[in-house]
Amino acid sequence: MQIHSILDFLNIKSWNDALDAAEIFGGFIVLITGVIGLRATISTYKQSVRQNKTKWLNSLHEKFYIMEHFKKIRDELDWHPEHISRAIKTGKSIIESHLVDYLNFFEFIAILEKEGGLNIEEISMMFGYYLDNLLFNPDIVLYLKEQGFEKLLYLLNKMEKTGYFKSNIFVYGTLKSNSKPNSEQEFLLKHSRKMGHGSIPGRIYKVNDDYPGAILLKNNPERIYGEVYSLKHPTKILERLDKYEGCSPENEKPTEFIRVRKAVQLEDGSTNLCWIYVYNWPVKKMKNIPQEKQENSHF
Repeated sequence: MQIHSILDFLNIKSWNDALDAAEIFGGFIVLITGVIGLRATISTYKQSVRQNKTKWLNSLHEKFYIMEHFKKIRDELDWHPEHISRAIKTGKSIIESHLVDYLNFFEFIAILEKEGGLNIEEISMMFGYYLDNLLFNPDIVLYLKEQGFEKLLYLLNKMEKTGYFKSNIFVYGTLKSNSKPNSEQEFLLKHSRKMGHGSIPGRIYKVNDDYPGAILLKNNPERIYGEVYSLKHPTKILERLDKYEGCSPENEKPTEFIRVRKAVQLEDGSTNLCWIYVYNWPVKKMKNIPQEKQENSHF
């Protein structure tokens, strides 16, 4: 009954009709088999591309973190950006030579992004922190413009506009949530999101009974403990906090505090680039606040 139904459907009335139907049906089977084979081939190709790309990205990532002169530039950008600025202005330091290699690496990354070899998310995951470091160093941005790093500049601006660079702030004194209530603290809490607690190598000194001052010290066993906030309107918030900390452009130099960007370690072990107000005057006669007393120091 089922066979007759198929024959009727194919309008097979004779042996010749059957042969013609078999030829058509066979061709259809070959076509279907070919399509399935093509899909399998495409799937295998895509899987191979993903595997090869993963290996290639790992190689790229390893080279960036293993190369010694890249490590030197990363450390300088993190802890001594003034060395980078000096090298750029003089053009005679070995640092400037290594910086060119460093920037050329990211120019290559920018070209890959423009050609579709890498996407913004992949770049951000691997190098976001260090690209962020470049964008917020005015001397480097000027250097990129003067030396023609057009692709890198385009990438940095694109990442900033699409939200891959976020402005965070690390606070340790009167701006902490458990400090005495004040208008600037309330302003910060209202226009930011608390990401958690963090720390950075250095010491906190008691400037007076009203507020402390932090000194950053690389590779120091002592740490400064505070809170990390993601700013909703960075320009607006930082402009107001600069006035509060006395380091606005109109303040007489050297200002008591300066605002710098440093790597802060969060509770989960991750690292986040944050703004922090660092004390900029001598601390010889000031009393250091030990780590164990920082949490209970309410200014």
